Amino acid sequence: MDTDDPKYRFRFINSISETKAPLRDDPYIERDYNAVFINKFLSMYPDTIMHAQMMNRNYTMPKQAQFDYLLNNVRSMRRTFKRAKKPSSDNDENVEVIQEYFRYNRRKAIKVLPLLSKETIDAIKQSLEKGGAQKQKNG
Repeated sequence: MDTDDPKYRFRFINSISETKAPLRDDPYIERDYNAVFINKFLSMYPDTIMHAQMMNRNYTMPKQAQFDYLLNNVRSMRRTFKRAKKPSSDNDENVEVIQEYFRYNRRKAIKVLPLLSKETIDAIKQSLEKGGAQKQKNG
């Protein structure tokens, strides 16, 4: 089985929350079972948060025992993993300008942004203009 396949990585979560397949014949359960990842996933839902907390308290339990506890105590339900998206801001454009002008990586550009004045950033933007037709902003 390909370990880079997302289905392979989420097989424990899918088994615990949906399919209820025991996975007892999996020889790699001790190697592949990531308790932190699974407990973090389960802690996002009100009906499974107490089970995740119980496993966090009993982190010394063998991985097979943790999996069996969650498999038998979590109700079968479709649960999706939703990641929070980073909100877009006006600073993103300024960070990109600083990255291009100074050839900084994103982290360094974010650190430098508060040090530059608005006039300096506008001058940098003007120096980076490449010409051509530009879109007009509506009001």
